Amino acid sequence: MNSKEDTNKVAEKCREIEEVRFTELKSGLKGIAIGVEDLFLVVEYDYTRIVVKLLDIYDFIYPLTGWFFIKKPSSLRKHNETSPIRQILREKYGKRWKIILERIIAELENYIETLEPPRFWRCPKCKISYYEKKAKENGYNCPLCGVGLQAMRGGDVNV
Repeated sequence: MNSKEDTNKVAEKCREIEEVRFTELKSGLKGIAIGVEDLFLVVEYDYTRIVVKLLDIYDFIYPLTGWFFIKKPSSLRKHNETSPIRQILREKYGKRWKIILERIIAELENYIETLEPPRFWRCPKCKISYYEKKAKENGYNCPLCGVGLQAMRGGDVNV
């Protein structure tokens, strides 16, 4: 091979690695695509914890790890339970694995920042919660007792 072919192969590999982005698969799984149809970090987030699982999606969807529960994206750096993810990145990308991990963490942080926990309103007397739309329709008063509703975030909503 000549140096031009080598340079083209290196440039092509770099472009593949640059592909670290949050996306959704056709199956409905949301997460971070790593490489071009290579690895996929499934992400589930319920406003209190992050759940991640690494998949190989090159030929078909194949799980490489189990589910990991983390409190924040930066836990991927040093959390003992997530070491299998770091090990797979190290084996697949060699010296560049840390750069890829940092990009994964950045994508995850950006995704979480865009999510706003659902806002709802709770009646302190009836102990019933309402979504924003229902509360607004009733002038932010409980439709059952008329008491003013209190703003809340997260939790279960009854109506």
